[in-house]
Amino acid sequence: MDNFEIGAKTTWLDGGLTLNGSVFFIDWDTPQVATVSINANTAITVNAGAAETKGIDLAANWSVNDNFSLRGNFSYTKAELTEGVPSLVRTITPPGFGTAFEDGEPGDRLPGSPELQFSLFGSYTHEMSGGNMIVVDGGYAWQDDVVSFVGARGNSLTLDSYGRASLSVGYVTESWSVTGYVDNLFDEYSESSVFNTPLYNQTVSGANVRYYRANVLAPRSIGLRLNYSYE
Repeated sequence: MDNFEIGAKTTWLDGGLTLNGSVFFIDWDTPQVATVSINANTAITVNAGAAETKGIDLAANWSVNDNFSLRGNFSYTKAELTEGVPSLVRTITPPGFGTAFEDGEPGDRLPGSPELQFSLFGSYTHEMSGGNMIVVDGGYAWQDDVVSFVGARGNSLTLDSYGRASLSVGYVTESWSVTGYVDNLFDEYSESSVFNTPLYNQTVSGANVRYYRANVLAPRSIGLRLNYSYE
């Protein structure tokens, strides 16, 4: 594997603003990608011919004033095969579970890698009389869609892009604090990964056979945290 990266870390506004960025290129020799075995349909890892990953990363942190700060990130990543690989992706041919294969081709997108991602978070603090603090934190993080198999082959699924927002409000003293929070503020449904494809859900001899599942991130959650220091 050859890895090349060039970047810069900079400060502006008398240190109040930090801007960092990098450009990278990775040349993979026989990268490992996920597939399944011919027998028993067991998840395995195999070596592909060659692949490359290239992109950019950006990050910023800005102290707007003594009470308010912002931070954010952005990334673009393009990850794909650069050589063809015979019989790389295994699939099945319903009805039943007969084995079939598809070749990986140059330009096929690698699985599990979103092309775009970004996040933005803010924090506000307000000091009250007596030194106690009100702290408000909020943010939003988003990622692009991903494919489950190389090149979206083998009846691969494309997991939709999704974003998740969070918000919290806290009251902080020297010895204790209480914080109310909401995770996944807009209650967005989002699938983080899958195992197999819906082709594996079949009715065989009158019985339902299911070998496909999706892992789903948590729905909206609301809670209260209480911290106390005995020192």
